[in-house]
Amino acid sequence: AITCFLAWLGSREALTSGHEDGRSLTQLRHFFQAHESRFAHFDDWNDEKRQIHNRAGFKKDGEYFCFVETFRKEICAGLDYKKIEHLCAKKGWLLRDSQGNFTQNTRVPGYKKQQRLYRFSCLVMGDKEIDEE
Repeated sequence: AITCFLAWLGSREALTSGHEDGRSLTQLRHFFQAHESRFAHFDDWNDEKRQIHNRAGFKKDGEYFCFVETFRKEICAGLDYKKIEHLCAKKGWLLRDSQGNFTQNTRVPGYKKQQRLYRFSCLVMGDKEIDEE
């Protein structure tokens, strides 16, 4: 009976995990789609006509550079951000630096020092269902 229970539990965890991963990625993608306006263009970040309140990061050439705290506290609200990092990297949404880190030192307009930012490819915006990728 214990063997059957453990086998059932293992299969249940695998099913639940896949469903939760899909929900997590959907939440992340929804943030980028719904809040694209919170990402300032690198070129016109200081344009008074395009001031962004509650900025989430920057965008350049179809890539999104997201502040660490925005990612961890807003985008991944209620989720394990470390797990989301791995899921996004596996999908090609999150681009790692040359040492394999999930955040990258980035020269950002208006900041004296380089900033550690998450760098997302255009794939995060998606044109497919999460399960199709």
